[in-house]
Amino acid sequence: MMKIFRSVIVACLLCFNLCAQDKKAEGNGLNVLILGGTTFLGPHLTNELLSRGHKVTHFTRGNSFSFPGVENLVGDRDGNLKVLEGRKWDVVIDTSGYLPRVVEASSKILAKATRHYIFISSISVYNDLNQLDIDENSPLARLDDTHDETIRGKNYGPLKAGCEKVIQSYFPENSLIIRPGLIVGPYDPTDRFTYWVKRIADGGKVLLPNSPKQKLQFIDVRDLAQWIVKMIEEGAVGIYNATGPKEDLCFEQFINECSRFAKKKVEFIWADENFLIDHHLDNWEKLPLWLSSKSNMVGLFSINCQKAQDKGLSYRPLAQTIFDTLRWFDRINRKLRVGLSPEEEAIITNNLEKFSVLRQFNLPCDQYAITGSGPLGIRNLKAIGDIDIIVIQELWDQLVAKYGITDQNGVRKIAFPGGVVEGFQEGSFYEEPFDNQVPSIPSRIANAEMIDGLPFDSMETILYFKRKAQREKDLKDIRLSAYWLHYCALNITIP
Repeated sequence: MMKIFRSVIVACLLCFNLCAQDKKAEGNGLNVLILGGTTFLGPHLTNELLSRGHKVTHFTRGNSFSFPGVENLVGDRDGNLKVLEGRKWDVVIDTSGYLPRVVEASSKILAKATRHYIFISSISVYNDLNQLDIDENSPLARLDDTHDETIRGKNYGPLKAGCEKVIQSYFPENSLIIRPGLIVGPYDPTDRFTYWVKRIADGGKVLLPNSPKQKLQFIDVRDLAQWIVKMIEEGAVGIYNATGPKEDLCFEQFINECSRFAKKKVEFIWADENFLIDHHLDNWEKLPLWLSSKSNMVGLFSINCQKAQDKGLSYRPLAQTIFDTLRWFDRINRKLRVGLSPEEEAIITNNLEKFSVLRQFNLPCDQYAITGSGPLGIRNLKAIGDIDIIVIQELWDQLVAKYGITDQNGVRKIAFPGGVVEGFQEGSFYEEPFDNQVPSIPSRIANAEMIDGLPFDSMETILYFKRKAQREKDLKDIRLSAYWLHYCALNITIP
């Protein structure tokens, strides 16, 4: 799949380069070395430089494709820099610096080989991303363990900050440090932005975090590349945050803009934060771009970019970024790398809707419990049909007086309107003892587990009943219940 992805990039680059040959050079014919240059931002920088008449050299490990019209030097930043020795460039752009030790090794060679060093850093360098309006003077993060070179999670930002420090020591007067926010657009390998663009375009019921007014910030990779090249041509130095848009953007506005390109009817299912947290959906692997109140990262989308905007950073319309991203992703025809799978989302949206029907009856939580497949549904193990509840006798009498009774093959149920909820009383199937190990309905209601504000029969009781019943339709529920209890016993979160 990666080969296909790279082939598409090469094809597009060929088109860009053919157009660039007929375009009059707008720059000064700079000789530019890009450390890396073959992933996402790198190709866009390469295109922009070539289209403006500059010469480009890539330094890579040789595992990726070669760009037409670009010199390719093969080596390794971590231990094989020999091909850089004795060479000169007007500009060096570092798109692949993540470890201070590695950045220092190349800086020792390049300090005398260039007059302008551009380092692509990140807004993750800031120490406190729970603050608003973070500007370039805000304190930077530090590593707890300077020997830890794990480039992910909490280490990513401090490592980038350490790289910045190295660059400033080797290029004190001639370095330009760019701190981008979330970079989005065509050829984005992360799919964090693309997930929503593609998912909404496909239509149907879309699960959304109920945070419509949450701020968002990101920048189209092409806008970033164009601005960086502009800054290079001007000989700019210093530190700049670089994200967007210029005007405030919230999650709801973004979603609505995406819906303009939907190929089918879209229905948004907004899920409360507590539900998403309880179901381990408060992460970018499942719902990218969403920040729960527990993330303590509101500053991630509240970065002050006035300094960069004063130097000409501008943004294309959001609709253009969405359209181009969707067109690119449809062309490469691969699976999304983040976000809910169609199966996961179908289960969650189905169950949310079913439980919302039950909530409308405002039943007292201490007088009933959800049983049957409901405890499996609330844990997103399966899509449920009807919701079975067991109720104490007092509540049964009240509900029967209000809604009446249905009798199906001798099984008496409360006739709830809508046909989604079915109520059972003491002495019914759900209390009929297969042996004396079955707790009474009042006992099970008294010990019900509260999940997302609703009372649920225990999974142990559900497994017991379904094993005793041994109906064909119960076999999958038996496996799912046993699976859940097994993982809980091991204190492992269900994948």
